[in-house]
Amino acid sequence: MRTLAARYGLSDRGLAKLCDRHHVPVPGRGYWAKKAAGKHSPQRALLPLPVASSHLESILLGTRGSVQELRLLTAVTLQTEVENTSENRIVVGDSLRASHSLVRQTADALKGSNAPAEQVLHNWAARRLDVQVTRECLPRALRIMDALLKALEKRGWRVGLGTGDDSKTYVTVLGQRVAFGIREKLKQVKNKPAKPLRGSDGQMYTPYRRENETIPSGKLALVLRETWGSSVRRSWDETESTRLEERLNEFVIGLVAQAEEQREFARRAEENARQAREAEALRYERERQRQLEAARISALTRQADAWHQSHRIASYLAAVRSAAERSGITIEAGSPLGDWIAWAEDYVRGLDPLHGSLEALPTL
Repeated sequence: MRTLAARYGLSDRGLAKLCDRHHVPVPGRGYWAKKAAGKHSPQRALLPLPVASSHLESILLGTRGSVQELRLLTAVTLQTEVENTSENRIVVGDSLRASHSLVRQTADALKGSNAPAEQVLHNWAARRLDVQVTRECLPRALRIMDALLKALEKRGWRVGLGTGDDSKTYVTVLGQRVAFGIREKLKQVKNKPAKPLRGSDGQMYTPYRRENETIPSGKLALVLRETWGSSVRRSWDETESTRLEERLNEFVIGLVAQAEEQREFARRAEENARQAREAEALRYERERQRQLEAARISALTRQADAWHQSHRIASYLAAVRSAAERSGITIEAGSPLGDWIAWAEDYVRGLDPLHGSLEALPTL
């Protein structure tokens, strides 16, 4: 890393940050030493680019000492170049012949729905695509999803459904599962005033009616769902001048942008978790060192106290011997006084930390 960075006038840390930001794997610690020793070290594979194989990510760097341009083509800018080409334009068919298996599965699930014509079709028990439209818009919504799913798989991305209680639809881009779907936009219409009615008591009254009512608009939108929950994160709506069929390539670019955002969020989360682990490890080590220091101080204090007490008792025993001599008492082995003094002197030797090996002092 240091050698390569110097070639482009960068610091090794600066080049490492660029590689990390753009998810370029670098050799781990000890890789080159193992390689020089003839040992095999596995290489981490590059993540697949979210574009056709003919488009490569490039880093333009100046020569050492004169870096004129440092431009990184992100996945979004690369994908934009791909989606803007005529050969990659996504075209929606006029029928569902030879449709995607998930589209057929969704059609079967929703066509059997007994929802009224003015309500969004539903079938909570069936595994299907995230399609939330009325019966009138269903054929068109399925054709759009069919063209989109085939285009996503053509770009090498995997499309699938959630599991368990997760009813979302996912596409895996840049290693990230991005939730998406199609829905029918709602609109508010003003209700007509309620007509007065005559009650059972003969009095006239006006029934309550909300001023506005929300109904399906017949306009479709492709949406990105939140990672947690099913609320809409971003929406690509059709307008009076632009049909949704004309925004599919734009939506694909949005998928890549969302994947990059999720990947960056995951990277930051992992970095924060790593920093938290390091901070916790540092706190633990500092606490361990503090406890170790406190234990050493406590042991030192006990040794000093024991040494002081041993000298005090030894001085007392010496005074006992002197008093016995002055009184003409012979301290003999086997006598009560002799046995007591022998026991006391033995206790003093065990009490004095300097009586044993000095090498053992740090462990006492």
